[in-house]
Amino acid sequence: MGISQRQLADVVGISRSYLSKLECGYGISGVSIEVVFKIAYCLNVSTSQLLHLRTQDYKSCNRHLSKHYERVEFFRLAHQRFLELKKRL
Repeated sequence: MGISQRQLADVVGISRSYLSKLECGYGISGVSIEVVFKIAYCLNVSTSQLLHLRTQDYKSCNRHLSKHYERVEFFRLAHQRFLELKKRL
């Protein structure tokens, strides 16, 4: 993607260690929607794409993290709703 983990963390406004944990699937249940949007924007992907990648990881590799999957699904639905509301403006 052309951006280092440190650069991404700095732009998003989080620590590199927290970003690393998010990449590994840890701490995602507490991540704010703002951070999700910022990460997606910086990586030039939609939040749906970003969250879908995490969802696939959970489904295939981490079935025991179902509560986190539910949180990701919440953010996916929130983003979908956000886009619907944005169209009305």
